[in-house]
Formats: sequence, C-alpha cells, structure tokens
Amino acid sequence: MTITEKQYLDERLGLGFQANPAALLISALADGRFLSVNRSYEALLGWSKEDLIGHIPLEFGVYPNAEARDEIVRQLRKTGSVRDFETQMRTKSGEVLDILASMELIELAGEPCILSVVIDLTTHRRVQSALRQREHELAFLAEASSVLASSLDYEQTLRSVAELAVPHIADWCA
Repeated sequence: MTITEKQYLDERLGLGFQANPAALLISALADGRFLSVNRSYEALLGWSKEDLIGHIPLEFGVYPNAEARDEIVRQLRKTGSVRDFETQMRTKSGEVLDILASMELIELAGEPCILSVVIDLTTHRRVQSALRQREHELAFLAEASSVLASSLDYEQTLRSVAELAVPHIADWCA
C-alpha cells in the first residue's frame, strides 16, 4: 500500500468513525485516557471532544461504578474483546445512563488502546418499565371487570373488589 493509499484509507476511516450513529470512543488501556471520541459520544455525554481528549474518565465522574472499568480491562487483557457489557455512565448534566458497550483491544502507535462502541439503553429501559406497569394495571382492570360482572349482589361485589384492590393499593403505596 502506498503512502497516498494509506492516507486516503485513514481519511475514510476517520469519516466513518465520526459519522457513526453509535457513540465511539478510543481510550488508553493503561489509564482510560480519552484519545478520540466521535460526535455521537459527545452528544450522548454532553462533553466536547476538546473537554475529554487527554483526560481520564475519573476526572469527569463518567463511570458511577469504577469497578466496571476494572472488570472490562481484566476481560480485555484476557480475551482481547468484551461484548454486550451492561453498565452505567454519567453525563455532564449528572444524569446516569444505562448503557450497553462492546470493546476491542487495539494498538495505536504502539500503545494498547480500547475501541468502545456504546449504546444508550436508558430510554429503552424506561419504555420497558412503563409497559410492564401498564400491563399490570390492565391485568388488574380485567380482573376487576370480571369480579364486577360476576354477581348482582352489590355487597358481595364490593367485598370482592375490595379484596382485589387492597393488595394493589398496598403495592402502589409502598
């Protein structure tokens, strides 16, 4: 490969890195120092590339669980890659995000580095939780409807609905 071909390839790869809709990060294996982040990573966490490059995540409090990075580094040293690692990251505004990350051990200019792909699961998890809550509510309403339709005796019906409702109300109050 000629120098011109290599420069062209480097430019194309750089454009792909920056344009990728997934949040991408290259960091030093030794200390986690940020070496490169793409626009999606900046948008996800709220810090600019200029804020991050050359600094370590601990300076920003990016990882609420510092042990998670230690586990990732152990796995990378052992296998060279980590797939679908669920953890959390903290944004510039202080919001804690649930994330899914995959990492590859790479080498840049002779230095062991980590190429990370980060996907935000926060909204997905909130939607899942809301759906579970809605399913729970609808199941209660279906059961209450069945109880209401089962008897014409209003005292028995009220007693049955109360027996059904009390545990749900207790759960709601907890």
